[in-house]
Amino acid sequence: MAQKPFLVMTMVDFRRSSAAEDSRTTILEKVVLGGFKFKTVSRSAGGSVMDVDYYIPKLEPVELSIGVNGFDQDLMPGIQDRWTMAAAMRDSKGRRIPVRLEVEGVIVEWSPDEASPAEFKGCNSAIKQITHIDLNIDGKPWFYADHQESEIRRLGISLTAEDRAAAGI
Repeated sequence: MAQKPFLVMTMVDFRRSSAAEDSRTTILEKVVLGGFKFKTVSRSAGGSVMDVDYYIPKLEPVELSIGVNGFDQDLMPGIQDRWTMAAAMRDSKGRRIPVRLEVEGVIVEWSPDEASPAEFKGCNSAIKQITHIDLNIDGKPWFYADHQESEIRRLGISLTAEDRAAAGI
């Protein structure tokens, strides 16, 4: 039986898409992308023995958080931009696999660690109002969502094309 590849992240960077030269590889502590969760609508039929949560091809709000060692003026609240997370993964055969995640959103939260000399490490920021998500692994599209386009694609296949066509969009 063929096994799914085991991947280990070996390097990660996070930067404004408009400033690709501004690398954070040496100060980046973490990048956390909140889960992709689809909306559902519950239905309870009077004669049925169970309720059903029906899936709707709409995402609940997605959030991304970043932690850096020290201070970074580009991660202060109020900045709206496109952001790129670039990573390198390695499979069990030593092959390097590129990962790219691009999101568009607004930094809405910023908080420093405790400020005592022994405790301070860095600062944490959160990006919300995310209107665009584009995740590619090894050059292949894994997940794409865009608010303005009313489009969601999983592995390159549209989950919203039939709904847009039915609505005449």
